[in-house]
Amino acid sequence: MAGNSPENILLAWSAIEVLSPQTFQNPEDVVGGDRSRVEKLGESELPWPSPETENPKRRLYFQVPLGSIRVQPALDALLERWGDSRPDRPVNRRSALLGTITLSARGEPVESPALRISSFAWGVMQALKGDLHELTQWSGVEPVLTKLLENCLPPEIPIQTAEGEERKRPPLTLPVLHKIFHALVQELELPPNWVEPPAFAIRSEVPVWDRNPPEAILLNSFFLDDLSLALRRLRSRELPENLQHYLRIKQPQSRRDVKDDRSALEDAVRPDLIPRAAWPAPGCPPPVLLQQAAVNLAFHETEKGHLFAVNGPPGTGKTTLLRDLVAAVVAQRAEALCEFDDPEDAFLHSGQRIPAGKAWIHLYQLDPSIRGYEMVIASTNNKAVENVSAEIPGIGAVDARSGKCRYFKPLSDALCDGETWGLIAAVLGNMQNRARFRQFFWWDDEVSFRAYLRAALGQNVMVQESGQGGEQEAGRRLLNPACDGVAGGEPVEGRVHLDGVEQRRVVREPAPRRKAGRVDPAAPVRVVPAGAADPDRQHASATRRRASPGRDR
Repeated sequence: MAGNSPENILLAWSAIEVLSPQTFQNPEDVVGGDRSRVEKLGESELPWPSPETENPKRRLYFQVPLGSIRVQPALDALLERWGDSRPDRPVNRRSALLGTITLSARGEPVESPALRISSFAWGVMQALKGDLHELTQWSGVEPVLTKLLENCLPPEIPIQTAEGEERKRPPLTLPVLHKIFHALVQELELPPNWVEPPAFAIRSEVPVWDRNPPEAILLNSFFLDDLSLALRRLRSRELPENLQHYLRIKQPQSRRDVKDDRSALEDAVRPDLIPRAAWPAPGCPPPVLLQQAAVNLAFHETEKGHLFAVNGPPGTGKTTLLRDLVAAVVAQRAEALCEFDDPEDAFLHSGQRIPAGKAWIHLYQLDPSIRGYEMVIASTNNKAVENVSAEIPGIGAVDARSGKCRYFKPLSDALCDGETWGLIAAVLGNMQNRARFRQFFWWDDEVSFRAYLRAALGQNVMVQESGQGGEQEAGRRLLNPACDGVAGGEPVEGRVHLDGVEQRRVVREPAPRRKAGRVDPAAPVRVVPAGAADPDRQHASATRRRASPGRDR
């Protein structure tokens, strides 16, 4: 791959991603060190079929590695083939998974795609054959390999369930698992001394309300499909403008150094370029001159989709600058929201619907004018990204005088595992972080956004209340926001519990052209600790305006 042409850059990048496996030394490394989730595969016994998880609110699955490949012999062969002349060659005594299959608690493969294959296991042999260009074909190769391994599974059989007859594959047996392993090794042409057969399974749980299987164990790079798409777009001359700048297909027409060019600096700090909002940092210090210039230019230079870079060593104020960018973006989106006379106008019918019994649930999307304000913090250093994402919502990130500046604080506190001012950012990245975010944000009984929406719609939910003087055992009762003495917008204190109140909200055909759910005047509530609901229920006769018949909620 000689030369720095855009195509060669993408080809080299693809090769690096394909040949960069997720490795482990011990089975628990696959799931962040959690040994309780690892089940050893015996010579005759398997952990399935298994009774459902002890938690009735969780559904159990097994993710079974299809064997593993030892990285060191593969690495030695690659270095030998491509002429690495370093005296001290890298050492990697870890292993990489060949692939995985996801099973139900009874051991039945989930609906396709149950099987996933490692790009490294395939790519290392392609690289040894001498054609690195072939590594860009992974997105087309993976479905072929998956289909090949699916043919090793027993055929589907009819099974009687509570919902009627379904066709499912029978539970996976150890001989079938080893058959899949040998078929994969043979198809990939891997040397037998490089590989190890399946030896363990990973227990994974999801909320019982979630009908989807758990997120698959990370095998391959996130970027492979995107790189393949970029190559196709490059060859068809359809690359987005930003990617053209990134690959240096398009070059800046001029360069100005604000340190040496006073007029360039004056242009960068013009008052009309200063965003209308700034971050309320402790003490509210103003930015230094070049920080303000960077904030201004970050918005001005990217209005037409260009790239903007800010470089600086640690401690020079890059995170401070980032917070001001966040504040400015929040303010811009607030301005866009103010353009709607009716909040319902911000929701557009997506043209999609999902069945719910004999009716349909219609799906809506946000108006384009209030999309595109999201921000992603990414880095090659996971810890650096986690630190920034956790610091921004922290209570210490805002001035003490902004005490009333709170935004879904209970949920944010749970996500960040500490005191925060509001739900402005979340730590994502690896599988554990993303799973934790999903659990708290949507499924948690006490602080989730789902619980908030149920209360905001005026639906009865369960609250847990402390006894008088803290001496009695906490009890549970149904909370009705309108009848519990809660005025519109007033906080409802209580911990939400969703047992027994799960409902489907459906609309029958014909559906209206476009409507978003109305919120009852007494319903916008915030779920916080117990104590504010009127014990005398002096507002028990409060009435609620109900959504008109036939409207989506």
